[in-house]
Amino acid sequence: MMSEAQVLRYSYASLVEEVFPLSRYLPPYYPGMVSKLMASTSASMVLDPIGASPRSILELGKCYRVIVNCSNPILAFLTTFLSRDLTNEDFLSVMAELSILRRADERLEDHLKSLYLTRCSKCRQMVQADYFLYRRGESAPFARAYQCPGCGEVGQSAATAEDYERLVAAQRSYPMHRSRAFARAATGSEDNAKLVNEVLNLYLPRALYFIFTILNKMEGLKLTHSQEEVLDALLLSVLDAGHSLNPWPESEEPPRTLAQPEVYVERNLWQVMENSITGWVNAAKPVSFSLWPQVPEGPGVSLHRGRMRDLAQGFAAFQPDALCSVIPRPYAAFWTLSAVWSTWLWGKESAAGFLSILERRRFDWQWYSAALQAAFTPAGRLLKNNAPILTVLSEPFTGLTNAVFNAASASSWSLSAIAAADEASPFQVKWASGSKPSPGKSN
Repeated sequence: MMSEAQVLRYSYASLVEEVFPLSRYLPPYYPGMVSKLMASTSASMVLDPIGASPRSILELGKCYRVIVNCSNPILAFLTTFLSRDLTNEDFLSVMAELSILRRADERLEDHLKSLYLTRCSKCRQMVQADYFLYRRGESAPFARAYQCPGCGEVGQSAATAEDYERLVAAQRSYPMHRSRAFARAATGSEDNAKLVNEVLNLYLPRALYFIFTILNKMEGLKLTHSQEEVLDALLLSVLDAGHSLNPWPESEEPPRTLAQPEVYVERNLWQVMENSITGWVNAAKPVSFSLWPQVPEGPGVSLHRGRMRDLAQGFAAFQPDALCSVIPRPYAAFWTLSAVWSTWLWGKESAAGFLSILERRRFDWQWYSAALQAAFTPAGRLLKNNAPILTVLSEPFTGLTNAVFNAASASSWSLSAIAAADEASPFQVKWASGSKPSPGKSN
């Protein structure tokens, strides 16, 4: 349902180039933009039916009661985790617990670090490699990089026969770890099996060995729930750094498909965990947080994990007086990886509603428009009459704009106003919802 749009006063904000684990998959963040948009309303309870921008959600949670629906378990975790007041000590204490676990007669830290040893070409002592480089289709690295603490040798050089031999230990147990990784994500369908195997092919034997050695050892750790979340965050850093979709030279552009680049980097995953700590701590935006159906009495965030239509069925006690959502550009690679990662970290049951994403072989704009409509329609029915609907199209280009406008129209939203600063900045769009039944009668 479309009408002639009015000009909306643009709410300016500066883009923050803040890099932290998984941030490249999230919509560009403009601190203050959603707050300025909401300031033009009299709302106190806000609904976000997409839950794609954890930083924007937590920003709103400082001033509003925010109810968020999120179907992607990884995005739901990010929103949950970043709402905490995180410190370096939170991470260092968990890494210390992990380090002292035993693997045969070795400390786990020493064992996992040994996977990345290489010999300094100058002084000949063994040192930690920072990374190895591979060419697509080849099973052994052609280059390595390290910083020798003994002689000061720094830089990139050709991989050696000794580097190839070191891979053999990880390759011996590769079939066992691959089998377990497959079993944790497989649902039994042929399409699912094909795509899980496709994802597994993106992980080199050394990376898969590292990941599942830690996952296996987690069962022997006695951690609090908060500490378990910290370890999950560290593992997410590893899961994203460990696949072969990361090109060399490096780029902050997220992978869009599951196609390997011509040259990719294999990082030292213990170093990845250590280096991720600062990013996680800096990205935290502490707010009052609860899981649905608990709703904060004052400013804060309540998170529902699942489908918007499921949230709508239990929503009769509340009527949000505004909808505000950042609409992301869809990345097929991230959604697919999210489905597999969530099963590895939390099991198939926790990701049951999301696993069907593995069976979708095409993430085209028609599919995305239908997915948005599945969230927009029940969300619109929950709002109070005349409640403002505000959306931010974070990366406005033709495909995304068409998908959003088609979904809004199919959801009986009418266009009220639109604002744009330039072609590179987000579009800000205001809608009005169509006639709807009273809450509790939505389908």
